[in-house]
Amino acid sequence: MLKLSFIVGLTGAVLTFLGSSVAIFIAEITQYGSEYKPEDNLQGNGLIGIALSLFGLMAVAKVRSRPRSAATVMVIASVFGLAILKGYFLVGAVLLLLAAYYAIRGYYFSS
Repeated sequence: MLKLSFIVGLTGAVLTFLGSSVAIFIAEITQYGSEYKPEDNLQGNGLIGIALSLFGLMAVAKVRSRPRSAATVMVIASVFGLAILKGYFLVGAVLLLLAAYYAIRGYYFSS
């Protein structure tokens, strides 16, 4: 279970990083002379999303040695990322939550 948590969490952390990078890119290209107006402070929120995805990646790295604390950090990173970036963070955050579930399940129900 912990191997599965590592793989799913790694995929989720990479997708959250890519989603945050897309948010920054959209904020940059629509900043000057575009009819499309992005959300307020999308660039700053994208930077916060990158930091949260790196926290999630650090938690994924520790999932085998400390699964409970890693699961806690993954849940916090995904919930705050969803609160800040919503759609850009959605797929990766769901995968991080799934990885946290697998980590807790692997810790308590080790086979």
